Amino acid sequence: MCEDWQDPHALRKRILTRLFDRMDEKDAVAIVGILFEYRIVLSREFWSLLRHHSRKIPLEPLDPQEASSLVARLFHMDCDVLFTSFHREWSQLRNSPRTTSLRSRIESHELVARLEPWSTLP
Repeated sequence: MCEDWQDPHALRKRILTRLFDRMDEKDAVAIVGILFEYRIVLSREFWSLLRHHSRKIPLEPLDPQEASSLVARLFHMDCDVLFTSFHREWSQLRNSPRTTSLRSRIESHELVARLEPWSTLP
C-alpha cells in the first residue's frame, strides 16, 4: 500500500479525482462546502487494505480556504475566485439538489463509508 494513503490530502485528492474529471464553478463551490461542512468517514474496504480493521479515523472537515485551495489545485481553477464564490454562493447551494447529488456521488466512492455533517459550533 502506498504511504500517501495515510495522508489525508492524498486521500481527498484520490477520491475527488476518481469521481470528477472536471467541474464547473457551481460544482466546485459545492465541493468546497461539502469539504467544509462534512467529515469523510472511510470505508471498511479502505481500512482492510491498510490492515487497520478497528480504526475509524475520518477525514476531518477543512476550513474554506484550505478546501478552496485543494479544489482549485485539483481542477485547475483560480483559488481566490473559488474562495470568493464559496462565500457568495454557498448559502444558496448548501441544500440544493446539486449539492445533494455531489454528496451522494462522493459517498459512492469505494473508499468512503459516508459523509457526516460536522459543525464547530457548540
